[in-house]
Amino acid sequence: MQRAEQEHEQPTRQRGRPFPPGTSGNPRGAALTRERVATLMRELAADLGGLSNLSAGDRTLLERAASLLAVTPSRHEDRVRGINAAGRILAGLRKRRSKRDVTVGERGPPLAELLARRVPPRSAPVATAKPQPPAPPPYKPRRFPKN
Repeated sequence: MQRAEQEHEQPTRQRGRPFPPGTSGNPRGAALTRERVATLMRELAADLGGLSNLSAGDRTLLERAASLLAVTPSRHEDRVRGINAAGRILAGLRKRRSKRDVTVGERGPPLAELLARRVPPRSAPVATAKPQPPAPPPYKPRRFPKN
């Protein structure tokens, strides 16, 4: 009799997930991660000239790098891999950006003027004939005596 009373007094343990299918146990978790990614994207884009100066592909790469930096993996090895991957993405973006920024600013002198400064003008071209190397002797097959 006492055993039956004890069973009724103990709270029943919940089995399975307490949340209905399709809902998370941490509803603010995804929103916080999105906020961190957006903040990181703005900070990283400032180094590249701002989000408005990036192409759609560059923004996608930047978002991927920011998401790799925003998450906190459970293993140290995964964290290092994420940081390395984000670093490679950002290095590629900086490299592409530096190639595009070659013509930023006011226009410089025309190409002809730049070339005139760099290379002194040549006088009339002088034709110099290189001496021809001597022709090799004709090929004669060697004959070996038969034993």
